[in-house]
Amino acid sequence: MEFFNISIHDVTKSSLGKVEKLKAILTEEGITKISYLLVPKYHEKEELTDIKEVLPELLKNGEAILHGYTHKGKEYFKFSPMKLFTSNEGEFISFQNLEKRIENGTEILKQLNISPSGFIPPAWLIKSKTIKILKKKGFEFTTNRYFIFDLKKARKIFSPVISFSCREPIQRISKETFLLQTDLYARFLKAIRIAIHPCDADDREKIEIIRKGIKDLKKLGENAFLKEIIEGG
Repeated sequence: MEFFNISIHDVTKSSLGKVEKLKAILTEEGITKISYLLVPKYHEKEELTDIKEVLPELLKNGEAILHGYTHKGKEYFKFSPMKLFTSNEGEFISFQNLEKRIENGTEILKQLNISPSGFIPPAWLIKSKTIKILKKKGFEFTTNRYFIFDLKKARKIFSPVISFSCREPIQRISKETFLLQTDLYARFLKAIRIAIHPCDADDREKIEIIRKGIKDLKKLGENAFLKEIIEGG
């Protein structure tokens, strides 16, 4: 392993307190490069402009990434296999007006003087045609669960994301396998991605696992932004 990236997902008005808590924990562990996934109009109820006063300090020295537009997608029936990956969050596999959603999200970030070079879809679910739209719109990278897509060089880096679920019983399984995945990927992959969500902030067990994982990763590779992984990959 050469690089590891740590991202905090779902930066919104309602998640701000937990996002700040997660940032403090990562900072305590010596993580100086954090990727922040910004949701411009969360569930169509709140806009990032509602917290424009605190965003500059939160994102200082961080990597800002556009994370969908509303982070709200189609609801799947109770026993759908899609429930394993998302619970009404797969925005970029649910609708047809994806280019307009990207434009709307970019415009809100522009109002905040934020120009993201990357886009990550909610739940990492994205259609191939959307990747083409992102390239047309000037984004340099995007990701799904398994790959980082370098849109400038038309290539991809195999780097499965490691994260906790917030829903049982998958949440328990994700806790039990988190460090196992980290160790395995560090042995064979060039870059590792760790994704943390606001729902992880108040779970002591998750936080201890994250701390342990970071200590191990720092011995093996360099903390990096996703854009840096693309440039150095």
